[in-house]
Amino acid sequence: MAEVGVKSSLLDNQKSFIAAWQLSSDLEEVASKTNLTVNTVVSKAATFRTKYGVSLKKLGKRKTAGGRQRVNVSELQSYLNSLGSSSESSQTTSTTTE
Repeated sequence: MAEVGVKSSLLDNQKSFIAAWQLSSDLEEVASKTNLTVNTVVSKAATFRTKYGVSLKKLGKRKTAGGRQRVNVSELQSYLNSLGSSSESSQTTSTTTE
């Protein structure tokens, strides 16, 4: 009998996740409603879609402020160049001491 309760509980959790997904406007909202991380939410949604064929709606992409930051390569390269030879000398020092 316990197995029926476990299956029922799993189904309830799945239904709760799907409801949260369908009624949310972004990934952070789903994560908040389900007490999961954004990465877990993305993973669960992908599993529902690919493994089980559940047609979840598409949500907006992650907000960069809450997730990964974009890299400004030219600004970082300028900063690296502004450091001058100090980064080169530390590299040389580490190779000569080996």
